[in-house]
Amino acid sequence: MKQTPSTSETAPVQQEHLKEISFFVNRLDCYYSLRLEALLMKHKLSPTLRPGMGPVLFALFQAKEGMRIKELGAVTDLAPSSITELLQRMEKRGLIKRSADKTDGRAQIITLTPKGRSLEPGCRKLSKELNEGMESPFSSDELTTFKTLWWKLIHHLMDETASVKSGDKQE
Repeated sequence: MKQTPSTSETAPVQQEHLKEISFFVNRLDCYYSLRLEALLMKHKLSPTLRPGMGPVLFALFQAKEGMRIKELGAVTDLAPSSITELLQRMEKRGLIKRSADKTDGRAQIITLTPKGRSLEPGCRKLSKELNEGMESPFSSDELTTFKTLWWKLIHHLMDETASVKSGDKQE
C-alpha cells in the first residue's frame, strides 16, 4: 500500500544547495546506511557483519569453491585497496579464509568459513527486506527509470574518476 507523501517530502526545496544532486546522493547514502544498520541488528547479523561486506559475501555465497582476489574485485567492482581492507576485517571475524591458488602460487583463493557460510540465509532475508523496502514507493515503470538513471550516473562517475586518476582531466 502506497503512503501519501508528507509535506516535507513534497515541499519545494528552498535552499540552492539542497537542489544539487550531491545533496540527494548524500541523503540517500545516509538513510541507506541507517536502514542497513537497523536490519543487521534485527536479523542478528550485527556486530559480525558491517556495511560494505555485502558485495563480497554475496559473491562468495555464489562461488561455492571460492574466488581469487582479482575475481572478487571484478565481480564486486571494488578497488583493490577496498577489497584488501574488507578481507582483513572479514578474516578477523572468522568469515573467510585465504589459501594459495594451486594453479598460481602468487594468487590467493578466498573462501567462506563455515561461520561465513552460515550467515547466508540471514543475509538473503536482510537483502530481500532492504530491497523490497527501497522499491516499495515506486511503480514498476518508475523503478525501471530510476535504475537506468542511477546506472548512467554510476558509470559516468566511474569514467570521471578514472580520467582524474589518469591525469586526463585538466582544469
